Amino acid sequence: MIMGNVFAQGISGIAIILLSRIIGPAEFGIFSSGFSLALIIASFIDLGLTAAQQQAIPRATDNATRNQHFATVIFLKTILFIAVALVILPISPWLATRLHLSSGELLFWIVLANFGSIFFNQLAGMLLSLKRVVHTISINTVQALSKLLMVAFIFYFGWVSGAGILLVYLALPLIILPAASLLLPDWYRFGIKLHPSSWLTMRSMALNSWVASFGSVLIQNADIVLVGMLLTPIETGLMGAASRLAIFIALIGGSLVSVLGARVSTYQSEHDLNAYWKKALLIFVSAGALAIISFVVSKPLIQLTVGGEYLAAAPVLSWLLAASWLAVGLAPLSVLFYSFDKPWYFSVSVALQTILLLAGNYVLLPPFGIIAAGWVRLGSQLVIVMFTIGLALYTHRQKFQRLPLAQS
Repeated sequence: MIMGNVFAQGISGIAIILLSRIIGPAEFGIFSSGFSLALIIASFIDLGLTAAQQQAIPRATDNATRNQHFATVIFLKTILFIAVALVILPISPWLATRLHLSSGELLFWIVLANFGSIFFNQLAGMLLSLKRVVHTISINTVQALSKLLMVAFIFYFGWVSGAGILLVYLALPLIILPAASLLLPDWYRFGIKLHPSSWLTMRSMALNSWVASFGSVLIQNADIVLVGMLLTPIETGLMGAASRLAIFIALIGGSLVSVLGARVSTYQSEHDLNAYWKKALLIFVSAGALAIISFVVSKPLIQLTVGGEYLAAAPVLSWLLAASWLAVGLAPLSVLFYSFDKPWYFSVSVALQTILLLAGNYVLLPPFGIIAAGWVRLGSQLVIVMFTIGLALYTHRQKFQRLPLAQS
């Protein structure tokens, strides 16, 4: 599953890199700010229900209950989608002006086109909850390849409208729609209905997951949206290119959490946790070294990927890469809280980092430009590093009356 997701994300990333080279920083700035806003909206609409159904569906005892769970999730997402569209409609002219988009109508169309991404994420979540891993990998790969094919058409026809390309890009996952019935089991019956018992079953997991997932999306995209609101389209394009490159590194951290979470949650003895601390700290130190190297490799990385037009983004990319590597190094330490049975850590750490990012970018972007986004990203990540290590040491000492790796 991890290899399949990384492969699909890699193809999508290549599509974004090629797209940025074809349309240039200014149009890519329009694409980036709109795309980041669409990701934030999609995460808000998800409400943690994708993760909740992955827990509830395997535990359901019969297919009727599973159908009720699915119908409830689809109902709630549909209601939230309509609500967001209705809220965006009256403020779209103002928001479009702030994001340097051509019109409020365009912003509204971005919200509507985002239905493609929301549908795709729901279908992937349904397949994963049914343990249809091969099907999930397949649709991830197909939609990624379709984006790469779209970029080839853009290059061939010389289309350079960031706004138009964004609308097609967001709606493109709908190509999977005709195959949905073939991917799902025979007992599945499509429904859009709120079943109170299903919502009660999923509510706790959904709301806790939503805080963490929505915060994570904000961490990765809010600075791009703020750059779009406070600076110019060209600077937004530079920031968008740098941020998308840094996200490649973040995929490693997410994969580590996925792999280690289930295993580390079983560790309860001091001996096992001490052995794990050694490995986790080794990974953290190694990632710290890579964070330092980031300040050397950012310029050639920009040149080799998105091209010379984006060299002005090299300084901010250095800070973003350093922050991403620290996040990778921190991932093995953060999963200790599965063992410590402190799930609130994940919500609190994401909320803290989100607040720091939003406040820091709002204050520092206007006087210092996009480089400030890099400072804020790395600074907020360092705060989370200190918070995580400090809390992990404190909790370990509470549990065993001494710090990890201390001799008997």
